[in-house]
Amino acid sequence: MPVGRADGPGALVAQVDQGPALAGDQGRVLGEAAGAVAAQGAEDVPGHALGVYRHGLPADRGGHRGAHRRGRLSILKNADPERKQAAARYIAYLAQEEPENSVESFRLAEQAGVDEIELDVRLTADGVAIVLHDATLDRVAADESGRDLGPVAELTLEQIRGVVLDSGRPVLTFEEALDETTVDLQVEIKAVEVVPEVARIVLSRPADAGRTRFTSFQPEALYLLARHAPDVPRGLITTGYPATDRHPDGIEAVLAATGCSTFYCGWDGLTADLVQRMRDGGYAMHGWPLRTAEDVQRALDLGLGGGTADDPRIARAWLQDAHAGRLNGG
Repeated sequence: MPVGRADGPGALVAQVDQGPALAGDQGRVLGEAAGAVAAQGAEDVPGHALGVYRHGLPADRGGHRGAHRRGRLSILKNADPERKQAAARYIAYLAQEEPENSVESFRLAEQAGVDEIELDVRLTADGVAIVLHDATLDRVAADESGRDLGPVAELTLEQIRGVVLDSGRPVLTFEEALDETTVDLQVEIKAVEVVPEVARIVLSRPADAGRTRFTSFQPEALYLLARHAPDVPRGLITTGYPATDRHPDGIEAVLAATGCSTFYCGWDGLTADLVQRMRDGGYAMHGWPLRTAEDVQRALDLGLGGGTADDPRIARAWLQDAHAGRLNGG
């Protein structure tokens, strides 16, 4: 499918400048990333039409360290001449019986027949890409010995692997996660500095590159991804639209400059007109979160291509009910 063109290098550089202050090599790399993408000019960046977005911690999650319900549901569009009908595509980040980002949750998700698994990546102090949502181990450590150790970015892999998580295992490396999964992956960049390493890993594994999509809330990460892995599809995540506090030059400018193929938007400001405008511009549109049957119906009414659910099994049932209602004239 067509994607936005990087025809606004000025906006791209402005976005990099408006990001977090970075010193030394990291700041230089981001500057080079801006120049590299700007130099591409109007080059199309290939992407996939389908995606999934994980919205972060549920409001009721708090400091709970046990098993969590996490899942992903995407809505596909069929070529119905009267109205494109939705069919379920079942996507999981965490099967509800197992802890997040664990081998057990990945296996259970695949056994349940999911199409895609979402996971989060960060970088250790010694340059290893690991699978972890939070900046620290505090929430997922099995006991107090693994808490208050500070950010994982300041710990070596050996130090991090010395902590037992609530899964009963240590933190997974990104490569281990690739080894333990077979379905498509959405790899959410939680820390900009992990980009070169995850890009290197994915590109060294062509079969895995073909089942990977990178996403992030951070435009800086997407700029770097456009440089390091231009052929792996990317998506921008936001809590809503227009999100001018984070993207003063406009979300459309970020999407175009970073060569994203998908926009993952929270409900705030999300309208049918926006969805249609983005789709007309060549972007796949996903919304979040799907926490009630009404949310699923809203996603369908807006014409979204996908959404996010804390429990994909329930959301899948809601989607099937909504689809049946449409077929029956409801």
